[in-house]
Amino acid sequence: MKQPLAFGVRIETKHIVIWYNIFMNSLIHADIFFFVTTIAVVVVAAVFTVALVYFIMVLKNIRDVSEVIKDETHLIRDDIHAARENIKQEGFKLKHIISFFSNISNKKQGRKTNTKK
Repeated sequence: MKQPLAFGVRIETKHIVIWYNIFMNSLIHADIFFFVTTIAVVVVAAVFTVALVYFIMVLKNIRDVSEVIKDETHLIRDDIHAARENIKQEGFKLKHIISFFSNISNKKQGRKTNTKK
C-alpha cells in the first residue's frame, strides 16, 4: 500500500519509517546542537558578567586614587604658597627652605598615623 507524502510522492510504508527515522535523527542532532549552544552562551555571559564586575571595581579604585592625588596636590600647593609668603615677608633665608621640607615631612608622618586607623 502506498502512502502520500507532503510533496505528493508516493512511497511504500516501510520507506516512510526509514524516512521518519532519518528525519528524527537530524532533529535529535539539531536539539543537541541547540542545547550545547545554549549552555555555551550562558557560560560566556557569566564570564562576561564577572569580568565586568571586576572592571567596575578597578575603575572605582582608580577614582579613589585620583581623588587622593588631587588632595595631595592641593596640600603641596598650599605648602608652596606658604613658603612663598614667608619668602616675600622675610626674604630668602635658608631656614625657610629647611622649615618647608620639615613641614612636608611632618605632614607625611601625620598622614601615615591617620591611615593606620
